[in-house]
Amino acid sequence: MKVDIVIPTYKRINQLLSCIDSIKIARSNVFEHEIKLKIFVSTIKEYQILDNLRIINFWTDIILMGKKYIAPIFWNDYLKEMKSDAMVYINDDVELDKNCIKEGIKALKSLNLDGVIGFKQFNAKPNAIVCKGAFGMIGSKFADRFPKRQVFCPDYIAFGLDTELWKFSESIGRFIYCETALLKHYHPTFTGQNKDETYQHNRKIGRNYDTQIRNLRGERGLLWGKTFERVNHLIKEN
Repeated sequence: MKVDIVIPTYKRINQLLSCIDSIKIARSNVFEHEIKLKIFVSTIKEYQILDNLRIINFWTDIILMGKKYIAPIFWNDYLKEMKSDAMVYINDDVELDKNCIKEGIKALKSLNLDGVIGFKQFNAKPNAIVCKGAFGMIGSKFADRFPKRQVFCPDYIAFGLDTELWKFSESIGRFIYCETALLKHYHPTFTGQNKDETYQHNRKIGRNYDTQIRNLRGERGLLWGKTFERVNHLIKEN
């Protein structure tokens, strides 16, 4: 089985390096599968740093994003051209458990590649509201259900797309929340650490906009995958 792990990164070199280290360990548990890592950097400086650290190898590529990072467009564009059996979608501020990829593959195989596997954020606080589809693995056959493999609702910028993916895939019996596919998410609400530049940036560009999108879609009873109706034009007209 061929799996691509795809990570966008923005000004988080140290956290990214920890993430890569965890992937190396998780990958070592699934040598019977072909696991590739694709890191999309936002700036030339980040590319140069990673290049100097000799991150590139036979299973790791570093790609300069070349355009503004908008989450649904980024993931959808990758899925559209992907030749592998599955895509793992994660951020640069996570660390995978050594069995995360192994357990995710096992769960996805049980759905015959036609589904979504949610990874469990094991360090989330007990009362935290966590999207079960925030990080995970998407099978190629599930992606084929969508026009041009646009699995993530392109109405959003940064927030809400994972929730609709989770809700739709669950509604058709194609979602497994794999509690043995674990990762640690270095989210400020989980760790108590200061909110970094990336955290602030994402909320500045997307929070208010995506809240409006979520409300409009909710009012109309829209769920991406069930329908492909969009509402972003309604905000642009205001």
